[in-house]
Amino acid sequence: MTADWFGEDLPSPQREFGWQLLRFAGSESAGARAEVLFDERTDAARAALLADSAAGRMSGTLNVQLLGLLAWCRGLHSGDPQELRFAATWLEVTSRCAPALLPEPLRSAGREQFTADGLAGLAGDHEQALRWAAEFIRGGLGWTAGDQELQAVVAHAQARSLARAQQRNTPAVIELASRAVSLLPEGHWLRPFAQVQAASGLGTAAVEAGRMSCEPAVRLLEQAVAALPAGHPFESQFLTVLQIHLTARLMDRNPLSAPPAADALRAVEVGRRALAVLVDDDPDRALLLNTHPAAVFNLLCTDPTDNGLCAELLRYGRLNAEQHRGSDRDEAAAWSELAIKLEYLVLRNDDESLLGQLITVAADAYRLAPHGSAARARAGQLLGAAQLLRARRQGALAALDEPAEVFRAVITGSGLPDATDSPSDAVERAEALLKARAGLKELLETRYQLTGDRNARLEALLMASPPTPVPTAAGADPLADRMNRWSLAMSAFQEANSTHAITYAQAADDQRPDMMRRAAEEYLARIEEIARTSDDPVVREVAEDLRGRAEQSRAWADAVEKGEQRSVEDIMESVGLADWYAQGGTRTDIPPHLLGHLGGARLEMIAQAAALRAVNSSGEERAAAWAIALDTSDRLTRQPGVSPLTLVHHVRHLAWAAEQLDDWPAIAPVLAAAVRAAGGLVSARLDSTDRERLTAQYTAGLADASCAAALLAGETPEQALTLWESARGLLSAVRLDAMTDLGSLRREFPDAASGFEAARAALDSTQDSAQDSEQDRPGQPGRSERRHRAAAAWESELAAVRTLPGFEDFLTPPTGDQLRQLADRGPLVAVTLHQRRSHAVLVTPQGIDAVPLPAATLEQTQQWLRRLVEALTALGRREMDRDRATDEVRELLTELWQTHAEPVLRALGHHGPPASPADRPRLWWVPSGAAAFLPLHAAGRFTGAQPASGDSVLDRVVSSYSPTLRSLRHARWRPTPPAPPSVLAVAAPGAPGQARYLPLAVEEAEDIRDEVRAGRTLISEQANRSTLVAAMAEHPWLHFAGHAHAPLQSPRPTLEGGLVLGDGTLLSPATVDRLSLPAAELAYLSGCGTALGAPALADESLHMAGALHLAGYRDVIGTLWPVRDDEAGRIAVAFYRELLAVTEHSPAHALDAAVRAARARTPDRPDLWASYQHIGP
Repeated sequence: MTADWFGEDLPSPQREFGWQLLRFAGSESAGARAEVLFDERTDAARAALLADSAAGRMSGTLNVQLLGLLAWCRGLHSGDPQELRFAATWLEVTSRCAPALLPEPLRSAGREQFTADGLAGLAGDHEQALRWAAEFIRGGLGWTAGDQELQAVVAHAQARSLARAQQRNTPAVIELASRAVSLLPEGHWLRPFAQVQAASGLGTAAVEAGRMSCEPAVRLLEQAVAALPAGHPFESQFLTVLQIHLTARLMDRNPLSAPPAADALRAVEVGRRALAVLVDDDPDRALLLNTHPAAVFNLLCTDPTDNGLCAELLRYGRLNAEQHRGSDRDEAAAWSELAIKLEYLVLRNDDESLLGQLITVAADAYRLAPHGSAARARAGQLLGAAQLLRARRQGALAALDEPAEVFRAVITGSGLPDATDSPSDAVERAEALLKARAGLKELLETRYQLTGDRNARLEALLMASPPTPVPTAAGADPLADRMNRWSLAMSAFQEANSTHAITYAQAADDQRPDMMRRAAEEYLARIEEIARTSDDPVVREVAEDLRGRAEQSRAWADAVEKGEQRSVEDIMESVGLADWYAQGGTRTDIPPHLLGHLGGARLEMIAQAAALRAVNSSGEERAAAWAIALDTSDRLTRQPGVSPLTLVHHVRHLAWAAEQLDDWPAIAPVLAAAVRAAGGLVSARLDSTDRERLTAQYTAGLADASCAAALLAGETPEQALTLWESARGLLSAVRLDAMTDLGSLRREFPDAASGFEAARAALDSTQDSAQDSEQDRPGQPGRSERRHRAAAAWESELAAVRTLPGFEDFLTPPTGDQLRQLADRGPLVAVTLHQRRSHAVLVTPQGIDAVPLPAATLEQTQQWLRRLVEALTALGRREMDRDRATDEVRELLTELWQTHAEPVLRALGHHGPPASPADRPRLWWVPSGAAAFLPLHAAGRFTGAQPASGDSVLDRVVSSYSPTLRSLRHARWRPTPPAPPSVLAVAAPGAPGQARYLPLAVEEAEDIRDEVRAGRTLISEQANRSTLVAAMAEHPWLHFAGHAHAPLQSPRPTLEGGLVLGDGTLLSPATVDRLSLPAAELAYLSGCGTALGAPALADESLHMAGALHLAGYRDVIGTLWPVRDDEAGRIAVAFYRELLAVTEHSPAHALDAAVRAARARTPDRPDLWASYQHIGP
């Protein structure tokens, strides 16, 4: 080959460098050769070629050979060890690639000789070695054996140069690289390099056309890798490029379906092979650590439960992030990429440790991302989503607070547009904002579902959906433009799904089919708007699927409006769960775009539809449908983080079906789960309005139903009673928790007591304060977020107290043993009403037993109440109705004796009255539901108009009431004040001349004050709210004579009911609930129906008598219906005289004596004396 073979066709800088080598080789003397080696032209050519070799000794075999050979020659001539070290490092790569590219003695050298000392010793006579090098250069550097191969070398070099040019000419690169491949024979050292160059060009062309991969490129790369001999220095580089193309090929497929397992495995195997031969200083290390996690993730998509692959993903994902240490932005980006992969897997994998890894990785990304950057927005959205997922799985309200803050930070800060953003940053920021908005909406809806907090749902409803942003600055890169449009569209779909789920659910809750239809139509319009932003086939596919779901929503609204029932299959299909249910409901079966929107509500729909089919069918069809209903209900109770609202609402429907099918035992476990969840309806995170609303709407009858089902299923009376008690007095339990005496805790653990008290005080300050209502509008985060944070702090303190020795059951409902201890003063009688079977559950120190009350059905009890109300109304309306009305009251008391009292007393061994009335034992009635409004304490048999001797409750026991067993325990904990009593006697008779004027009320109040001999009276206008509330704190006894208002159908009985004061205002239960009355002891309410409350909240005792009892008055006297003015005064005076006549004040005995005296005066008029009841210990 001639010495002018470095022609003009070879690209720069190889051409200029080759010319310098030819000058060296053509020099006749050693001095001339040395002059060429070290002159400025050679130095310039070397600097240019080094600049073209960014990957160092792995920059391509031509550059490596040329630069290594020059360093060898310079080192031989000068003896410079630095030149020799450079030559050894670079020429070792050339030797492993193709020994023919080296002159002797390098060609024959072993790998271990490629060191500075090794090369110096290898050369022997340096001048001879330099002559051999010159001869080798003149002979063509070992590149070719003919013109055809020379053309291939030139074509390859030209293709490489064009590929690296600023103005890229991809078709020319492909043409030149393909020509090089075609010109080179199999086995030629350059052929694999030419194949990789051609494949890279084809891949670039695919990207420029908007695709991610090219099949011919993959084939060329497979051939290049297959042709490499073992130990080839470029093996890891070629394998890395092949893995990139294999992974891109997988990404070009539909991302909504798992990739072909074989293709995904091939990509992972290629990466593993590259990692096995990778050296630490390999310039492709960073690229390989970035691509291998993506390949492993693709394979994991075929089986998200493969723990080994998960570990591999985490290992290399971490290595990828850690290699960017020193650049917070790049490291944060790498952590975010790993978090995206982990999030996908966590949604399809029950491994809680993987969820923990996701949160850690996302938190690292969020910590490192610069404040205000697009990277910060993306990391924040990922962290919020991970924390929300954990909160949902745990069902923990406190866990929702962290992601709420993170989402808000993105929405109000880092996610907002920034004019200085690059196009890619702008897209990243917009995508994060859309997802953060979707995440916050889902979080607020989760909070609403878990607690019923209407402020949370309202805030979500008020978050209007923004227009979908469309990238406009990426047109020069079709693939980037396509991917940006795709990612923004998918994020917008997620936000639209969240919005639709909430608006549609609210319309359904409101029973507004027109608004349901409107929500569906707005959803459909939003889908169309998003779909127009991208022509990507995947976006079109998702849009088509979501259109179907929007149409299903619209059809459902039409069915609701027409009163039509949907079949189980229709419902499963409409929520995308037909296959999921049939296959057992594993997460991997759920369509990807439904993840995050699938929870208890869908299981509830399936179960309810199946239950309805069971009721409306027979035979095998009924059995099959009922089996589905029960199975799905069981899954619902075990669903991670299932909402209390969902469970409690569901069991009402399931109980209806069980009644129709006469199969109450089957639903006992579901009822028990609902009872356990019911406490969430009165969470301290809710304001009192929501707590009352949810309790009235969802828990009425739950206690009785769970008790009856448990007994029918064979549970013990103790187990049934524990369930029953847990479902009652939910609102009062909140109040009792706030009033708990911390004496023992303060003595043993003063720091814990202080922390608990401080957290409780902070929580109380967020409840219904006037300041909050003035500053915050519903839906704004202020009030709700403050309350949730305070509740989280209180829950944390409570949990900490329960870890202390001896306080494990702090603020928990009483256990069976504790209930038996409560019966040491007399038996407790829990009256449960149920259509299938009512019971009186008796608690004595010896045990807990259930006495069936077959005639005391719920329907019968409601009938008794209607008869009682009609009779009492007649007594107050017309004289002519009195005889018939009093007959009705007497008959009702007789029936209560036969159906309730007599079976209970007989079971307790009280077959008749004791020898002396003073020997009568105590008994506490704890009635539930409608039974709470029945005068069980006055039940007795009448013979004509007269009570039958001995056959009445009054003759056999001294009765008291307690709203719940828990409140009875709390009342007994309160010590009796040692100081002499002082009474606040209040008279609010109304205005003279009014129809309801009470002329004797003032006299009654003054008489009571005189009987007690200490205290104060507030008469008429003096008895206004502010004066009364202030005075109540100064007197342990309270006596009220006046009217009371009991709004039986009000949605807020604690606000709209209460005592009517002298100025016409109300002292409501809600007002009393906020009072601090540490010295309170006795309250006597001589008014109309002061122990009467709203039926929907019967188990909560939300009447004035119950409110004062919970506020701290150990003993309260109330009435079940209006009492006559004159008789009320006589009974009141008799009560106080009896109470003060003995050393120990016993309000229960005093009321019993006063009522028995009234009965003796008017035995035929139980309406005058049977209304009074004692609440207390």
